[in-house]
Amino acid sequence: MFQTFRRPGPQALPIVTSFLALAFLSKVPVVDSPRSLSTDPSATIRNCRRPGPQALPIVTSFLALAFLSKVPVVDSPRSLSTDPSTTISNSSTKMSAKLQKAKQEALWGMFVADALAMPVHWYYSPSDIKSGYGGWLTGFQAPEKHHPSSILTISATGGSGRSAGMGKSKPVIGDVILHDKLKYWTNRDRTVHYHQGMKAGDNTLNTVMALNMLQTMQKVDPQASMDPRELRGLVLEQYVKFMTTPCSHNDTYAESFHRSFFKDWSESKMRPTSAEALLHWTEDR
Repeated sequence: MFQTFRRPGPQALPIVTSFLALAFLSKVPVVDSPRSLSTDPSATIRNCRRPGPQALPIVTSFLALAFLSKVPVVDSPRSLSTDPSTTISNSSTKMSAKLQKAKQEALWGMFVADALAMPVHWYYSPSDIKSGYGGWLTGFQAPEKHHPSSILTISATGGSGRSAGMGKSKPVIGDVILHDKLKYWTNRDRTVHYHQGMKAGDNTLNTVMALNMLQTMQKVDPQASMDPRELRGLVLEQYVKFMTTPCSHNDTYAESFHRSFFKDWSESKMRPTSAEALLHWTEDR
């Protein structure tokens, strides 16, 4: 049987499909369309003489026949699956492209959301947003000079946490990182904004640093084949270089994990800067 069976050519398939649709649709019950239901029922009853139920399936089926005869024919999943390697390759390519697009859009979302929210970071009352900016934020906006719930000036400049428990530790802010920002941290005004001086659409330090790390990984390991430990070392090297270089970014605030890292780093004997030295130092830290 299988030797004598001849599969219909591509020209015949639309016709076969259409006749199958014709046979199926002739059994489908007819219902009113939304458009006909939305008209004035009384006018419809008075003016419209609806075809009998016997006629409509035939009309519908011939419309389906006319439509389906124009539909291009493609190979079915069954015929595509005859070559597993081709199927896997095509599927992998499509998934890879979708995954790549998803990653790109996720990053765009992160950068856009960070820039939009930057002026109102750590605003704990919605009413403060409205009073400070004249309403809800509807686009990129520069931060106000004053922040209603700022604790910047009581944050530790020499490490993590608050300044009360730091004693006379040497400042990390102004000396190691955020070189020109110490004046904002030591200001007597308790309302100094965390992102003092940033412009509308600017990204905060954490997001800029995330971008920097992504760029580093793309540069040194574009094929994602490098040993993970070696890659971590190169990312750490760039992190230290970026954070300790004056004017590498324009944010005023660095969170506790940055300050704690550079407190320990600045107090180490060697202040490591190379990838291998930083790996050893961070693993021993």
